[in-house]
Amino acid sequence: DDGSRSNPLGSILEHTPNERKADAAAFKNTWGTTKQTAPLDFKIGAVYANEIKFKNHKFTTISILNYGNTYTTLNIRRRDIDPDKDVIDTKSTAVVRLSALQNFNLSVNEYNKIGLKFFYNQMGRTQNTIRNSILEEGPNERSYAMGYQSRAIFSTQLNGEHKNKKENLTYNW
Repeated sequence: DDGSRSNPLGSILEHTPNERKADAAAFKNTWGTTKQTAPLDFKIGAVYANEIKFKNHKFTTISILNYGNTYTTLNIRRRDIDPDKDVIDTKSTAVVRLSALQNFNLSVNEYNKIGLKFFYNQMGRTQNTIRNSILEEGPNERSYAMGYQSRAIFSTQLNGEHKNKKENLTYNW
């Protein structure tokens, strides 16, 4: 997200109803729907692993990178909102995912290992719903719902394994 979806006002919880009406004008009104054919889904991944030995030490690394861009369109016919309304929803969703994993491990000797792990995952989801209500009496209705959702997670972990040969014990942290 480039920040264009951010709230230009910050928190408006303390604003009066008249101030909220004025606040609404501060939001960009450049959103709209377009009709187009969705491109093919695209997914790609890459993996790299390596092991380097020097003297009694061993250094290993594993790198993984995944990217996916998927599209779905569903046509849903429903009568659960109002039995007198025949509602037809067209729900279009586009999802972009990026994930990366990086692991480093160092075996100091056969009894001591230290590892460092990094994990990153980001997802962006755009969803548009166009609802057409076909009424038995009165004018038909059309409504739109547009939404965007973004999540990102970053995690780091330091771990170790130590073996005590004399006591036949392993310590993990």
